[in-house]
Amino acid sequence: LGGTPERGGGTPERGAGCGNESRGGGSESRGGGCRGALDTPPRETSLSGGRAGGGASGGPLREIRPAAKQQDTAHAGALELSGGNEDWLLLMPTLLRALQGGQPEASQREALVKLHKMVLVVRPGAPVWDRHWEHALEAVLRAVQHEGDAMREPALACLKDMLRTHSGRFGAFTEHVLLRLLAAAHACAPSREVAASAEEALELLLSISDPHRCIAVLVPVLVNEPPPTLQLAIRLQSKLVGRFSQLQLLSILPQLLPPLFEAFKNAHADVRKAVVFCLVDMYLVLGEQLTPHLATLSTAQLKLVTIYINKTTKARADRLDAPHI
Repeated sequence: LGGTPERGGGTPERGAGCGNESRGGGSESRGGGCRGALDTPPRETSLSGGRAGGGASGGPLREIRPAAKQQDTAHAGALELSGGNEDWLLLMPTLLRALQGGQPEASQREALVKLHKMVLVVRPGAPVWDRHWEHALEAVLRAVQHEGDAMREPALACLKDMLRTHSGRFGAFTEHVLLRLLAAAHACAPSREVAASAEEALELLLSISDPHRCIAVLVPVLVNEPPPTLQLAIRLQSKLVGRFSQLQLLSILPQLLPPLFEAFKNAHADVRKAVVFCLVDMYLVLGEQLTPHLATLSTAQLKLVTIYINKTTKARADRLDAPHI
């Protein structure tokens, strides 16, 4: 297919070829609601209950049941976001109650802003997180899936900072959060800015999570979901490929390649383009070991993949050869 891949450097611009579309989400019709894999998650995952078992320790996310009031709401709401551990523990139940369904949207947004500030200023090991982490996470995930951008935007901003500052607490909920974010990305696809924010949150989640667990969620999505969720899942899979060793990636190719080859036949150019880039990323890990596995591609498909492999490897070689100033 091409020369031996170099693992350093960058990749060439991916905006050209495979049609005139950009690499972002396509402009296809986007119906309401998630279907397929997002409605029927893998056996070990659930949109409403986290992981059924195995993997990292920790129980499933439960519906929020805030602790009983320890003081009246007005006093708790007046607490400044600069207090000690006792103040945080008093304030959190009030915020969780405000974020429950049925509350006015303005009250929910105000509570979400305060929770976001708490995420930024309260140290990750504080008692408030030990006691209320999964309730806070579930409340933010519900807000991420709100029907209005006015709630989704601050919720995604809060979630991204939770991923950055509390990465160690997501291990028990990887599949749950991944599926909820995929569903949210599907729902907010018509809003480019919100969809981009949802994809950024997904990339952050992948960067702190076990790639094997993430792949186990994404493969059924590739099988069952239409665009634009389909190309998003392929792009996310591309980002995971480089985190596997050659031996690991070779062992899971029988699960990864059939859905990709099927997606390569999709009528949408953005989907086909995402497949090409994913195969290129696989080649950068495996080199010529990938070639025998591409035998089922058509001549035109194989030629397209080969062109992009050669472009990528040449660009990386040029970067390595360029003099450093």
